[in-house]
Order: sequence, then C-alpha cells, then structure tokens
Amino acid sequence: MAVAPARIAQAVRDDGSRTVRLRVNAETTGQYCALTPADIGLGRPH
Repeated sequence: MAVAPARIAQAVRDDGSRTVRLRVNAETTGQYCALTPADIGLGRPH
C-alpha cells in the first residue's frame, strides 16, 4: 500500500507532499471500510 501513492506522485511529477497526503487518505478510507465479524452477521442467527 505504501508503494502506490509514491508511484502516483512520481507519475504526475509531484513532490513528496502528495505522497504523504495520498497515504493518509488511503489509510483513513481503509479504516472507514473495515468490517468486523459482527458487521457481516457472524454470531447471529440468519
């Protein structure tokens, strides 16, 4: 996951600040998308 933001920033010829922002945004998004077993119904009758 750390390589992709660096490659994106390099492709658009940007400095390292964009790499940091992309990493932070990707991690924040990932935290919002994380599921627990309870989120998908494990442990409850279906």
